[in-house]
Amino acid sequence: MFSKTLLTTFVFLASTTQLAFGSPITAPTLESRTLREDLIVTLPEAKYQGTYNAATGIVEFLGIRYGKSPTGALRFAAAQPPSSISPPPLVAANKQPNACIQSDYGAAASNPYVGSGVASAFTSRAENLQIRADAPQSEDCLFMNVHVPYTPNVDPGALPVVMWFHGGGYAMGSASMYDGSLLTKASSNKVITITVQYRLGLFGFLAGEETKKNGQPNAGLMDQELAMKWVHEYVRAFGGDPHKMTIWGQSAGAGSVLHHAVSRDGKTQRSDTSTDPYYNAAIASSPFTPPQYKHNDPIPTQLYNLVASQAGCTGTGSFACLRSATTAKLTTVNAAIAKAGFGGQYAFVPVIDGTFLTQTIAKGLKKGTTIGASFNHFEHLDKALMTVSNVDEGLIFINPAITLTAAEYAKQLFPNLTAAQQTQIQTAYASFPNAFARASAIMGESHIVCPSLWAATSFATANKPTFKAKFAIAPAVHLQDVSYYFNGLVINPQIPPPFSAAKFQTTFAQSFLSFAVSQDPNNKLDAPNSLLPSWTKYTTSSLKEEVFGQKDATTGDIKMADVDAAVRTRCQMWDSLLDVTAV
Repeated sequence: MFSKTLLTTFVFLASTTQLAFGSPITAPTLESRTLREDLIVTLPEAKYQGTYNAATGIVEFLGIRYGKSPTGALRFAAAQPPSSISPPPLVAANKQPNACIQSDYGAAASNPYVGSGVASAFTSRAENLQIRADAPQSEDCLFMNVHVPYTPNVDPGALPVVMWFHGGGYAMGSASMYDGSLLTKASSNKVITITVQYRLGLFGFLAGEETKKNGQPNAGLMDQELAMKWVHEYVRAFGGDPHKMTIWGQSAGAGSVLHHAVSRDGKTQRSDTSTDPYYNAAIASSPFTPPQYKHNDPIPTQLYNLVASQAGCTGTGSFACLRSATTAKLTTVNAAIAKAGFGGQYAFVPVIDGTFLTQTIAKGLKKGTTIGASFNHFEHLDKALMTVSNVDEGLIFINPAITLTAAEYAKQLFPNLTAAQQTQIQTAYASFPNAFARASAIMGESHIVCPSLWAATSFATANKPTFKAKFAIAPAVHLQDVSYYFNGLVINPQIPPPFSAAKFQTTFAQSFLSFAVSQDPNNKLDAPNSLLPSWTKYTTSSLKEEVFGQKDATTGDIKMADVDAAVRTRCQMWDSLLDVTAV
C-alpha cells in the first residue's frame, strides 16, 4: 500500500473498489490517530476514510462493513454482502464497530463446578478479555477492523494479510478487544491485519431441525467465510494480496480455523469460477473444539426448544416467532441459558449441519491421516499450517474444589460416553494427583491439546508444511499466550503476563508473523530485538514441536523438543472415542 508511484499518479482500482488519494503523502508528523483526507478507500457501500497513527506508522480503518445487518429475514440466516450505494457515502472509519451480542461465561459463580482460587482468577482474566468492549452490543455487528502498514516503498497489492478470529467460546468477543495494529507492528509492518467479528451465542449458533429448514445453524462460521470472500474481492484496495492470506484464531477462533479446514468435506465453495482458495495458510492457537452433534441430535434440539420456550415461541411457527422476537428478549434468553450451563462449557457451538459442516473436526482431520501422504483433502489450504497449545489449557475452566472422578467429569463433558469408555478415561488419568488436576487435564486435552495435535498430524501426513509449538511459560494456562501475540495488550490488569523479557516476547510473536509472511517461522522480519529460533517442520516421524519456556526471571528458553509421549497416548485414546459425539 501507498507506493510512491501510486500516490502521485493515479487512483488504484480493484474490482468495484478504488483507493483514492489526494496529493502525495509526505512523511507525516502527526502526534496521534488522525483522519486523513488522502486515505480513503471506496467500496460499493461506502467511502471509508482511514486514520494514521504516527506512533506506529499504521493506517487504521475501523468498522468496515462486510455483511448486511443480520436482522429481520436475515436473523439466523447466512449473511449477505452489503448492498451497493450510489454514490457511496463518506464514512469516518475511526470508531470501533458495534460488538455482536455477548453472553455470560458458562462458568457462573452459582455453578457448583466453578469456584474461587486460582481457577477463578484466570476465569476472571478470560472474562475480562472476552466481555470488555469499547462499543455497544448489537445484532448489526458484521464489521471488521483493517490495520495497514504505512509502507511507501511497497507495491500496491503486495502485502500479506492476516485475518484474526477472536475467541470466547462462540459466545463472547469483538474486534475492539484485539488491537490488530499490534500484530502488524510485530511483523515489522509487513502484514495487513484484519480483526473480524461474527455472530455469537444463539444469534450465531442456534441449531435444531427448524433452524436447518429455515435458516443456517452455523451462521457465525458462515459470517467468517463471508469475511474471507470480502478479502478476495477488496483487500487489494488496501494494498493486500488476497493470494497471501493467513487465517489465525485463538480458542474458539482457532476452532473456527479448523472448522474451515474441514468444511464442505474439505472443498471450498466459491461464488465464482476462480480456483483460488480463500486463504493459503492457517494458524490455530489453542483450538477450542467442544463436543459436536448433528443439528437435530437430542442436545441441539433440547437447546432449540429451551430457547423457544423462554422466548415465548412454543408450538407451530416457533422459528418465525424467534425470527420476529425483539433483540432484547433473545439477548435475555441467550444470557440465561449460558449462565445455567455446566461450568467451563458453552451452550451454542458449531454443529454438523450436513452442508457446511459434514463431519466433526476430529473426523475430518482423521480422514487426512487415514488416506495418507497423497491425500489432498484440504483444498482450502495450499501451503502451510501452524498449531500451538499451552501446557495447562484446562485450568481456567475447573473449580479447584471439584470432587468428581475422572469418569464422572468426562461424562459431564461427553454425555454419550459409555460405561466402558468412562473406565478407559478413568484409567488414562489415574496418575494425576487429585480431582482438580485430572479434570484440568481432561478438559484441556480433549477440547484443545489433542485437536491441536490431530491437526498437525493430519496436515503433515497430507504433505502440507506444518509447524507445531507449545507455550510453556508458567502457569501456561488457556488465554495466557494472547498477550504475547499482541505485545502490549493487557488482558487483565490484575494478572499481568508473568514473563515479558523483550527478546523472548518479540521472538515469540514474530515467529507467527514470519509464518504469515513466508510460511517459515524462522525469519526475523528485520527485528533487531528478536532471537532466531530454529524451527523444524512437524512430521509424523519426528514429532517435534517448538517449546517456548523460560530458564529464569529474565531469560527465555526456546528449543525444539519431542511432543510429550504421555500426551500423545491420551490423545490416541480420545481419537478412539470420536463416536461419542454421534457423527
